[in-house]
Amino acid sequence: MSELPTELKRRFPLDLAEEEQPEPIELAPEGSVLEVIRARRARHAAEQHLDVLVPGHGDLLALRCRPLHAEEMGEIRKRIEALERTKNPMVDYTLAADLLITATREVIARKGLREPWEPIDPTGEPTGISTRLAELLHLDAPSARLCLRGLFEFAPSPEMAITSCVGEYLAWARGESADETDQLLMGES
Repeated sequence: MSELPTELKRRFPLDLAEEEQPEPIELAPEGSVLEVIRARRARHAAEQHLDVLVPGHGDLLALRCRPLHAEEMGEIRKRIEALERTKNPMVDYTLAADLLITATREVIARKGLREPWEPIDPTGEPTGISTRLAELLHLDAPSARLCLRGLFEFAPSPEMAITSCVGEYLAWARGESADETDQLLMGES
């Protein structure tokens, strides 16, 4: 290979020779291929969440929801079947409430719209919809369902607001998004 003139060398430095290349940033993972795949799947699952805003709190309070597993959905279904046998008129609301309670990993809040989300518990511990959350917010709620209703009490119809949030959660859990829906409607992929 011929030498470049000095002026061109300054303007266009040559790449390093192959033996001078830096080490790759991502080193090969240790362990078996199966262990690597499992670790990546676990990381991916941990990152999956949906922040559902709680109406009436100025976008400062949200439920951080996670995907539900089949076993958890089966447990919810058993409770609903028991309610249906009692002819309880609140079956639909109870299903929505139980699903949202189970899916909520933690309740998060922020001080302003441009501030980052943080756990609502001052200790930093994740707090779901529970009597602990009711204590923190001074809600008179001896159960998770009453605590959830208390979170939504500023909505004109808390039950409808909760059901609406479940609809948003279900669309996310099914893998739907506004962009995907728009692309499907326009015939683009």
